[in-house]
Amino acid sequence: MLEHALEEGRSQQIPLMMLYPFQHGFYRRLGWAWTGQTYQYRISARHLPTYSERVNVIPYNPDQHQQSLQAIYQKAAQHHNGWLKRRDWQWQDYLKPSKGREIYAYIEAGEVLGYVILRFAYLNPLKILWRLSCGSGLLRQQKHTVEL
Repeated sequence: MLEHALEEGRSQQIPLMMLYPFQHGFYRRLGWAWTGQTYQYRISARHLPTYSERVNVIPYNPDQHQQSLQAIYQKAAQHHNGWLKRRDWQWQDYLKPSKGREIYAYIEAGEVLGYVILRFAYLNPLKILWRLSCGSGLLRQQKHTVEL
């Protein structure tokens, strides 16, 4: 399948093809490599802009927001390839409280319109890796590294 996909890409003069792997090591043995963007920033929190929309961002409350988050995700998943159809147990695991993970909902007029999941991981004493997963369908998952 991969060879056929490559042949099709070459015949259509597609300069770059992407593969979303189930396991990186499997495809690495076949000659594919992981790529992505890494951004490094060194800033003080006082330099971050304060937007008026920040009042609409509130900490996630499972009792109030879980069904809305699931509905937002499912609606966005219909328009994107490769998004999972999550079962209830997967949602429970994905949204459960966890060290280094913060979840926020974006609400206007009492309706949840989006959400963000932040995950922080210490790579070494000078860097933090954070992953941003957005559930509005408008933003893509991003990874960033911040030097401290």
